[in-house]
Amino acid sequence: MRFATELMYVALGIATSIVMATGAAWAVPLARAEIWIIDYVAIAFIIGMGYPQMREAWMADRASDAAAEKAHSMKATRPK
Repeated sequence: MRFATELMYVALGIATSIVMATGAAWAVPLARAEIWIIDYVAIAFIIGMGYPQMREAWMADRASDAAAEKAHSMKATRPK
């Protein structure tokens, strides 16, 4: 669940960047190529800055899933 949240934040950042670049390219048509180049760089930074948090969230989700599975298996094998 944490990974999905972090992925959503990165996706929202990329979408916001694209919307802003589209507006800027519309407003200044002579700088359209430069605006998109800068937007691609900004998207790369968004992904790069979000990667460590996504990796940490992925590991935390895997650890919590493993702990839940272990607790479930211990509960199922406990003698009555």
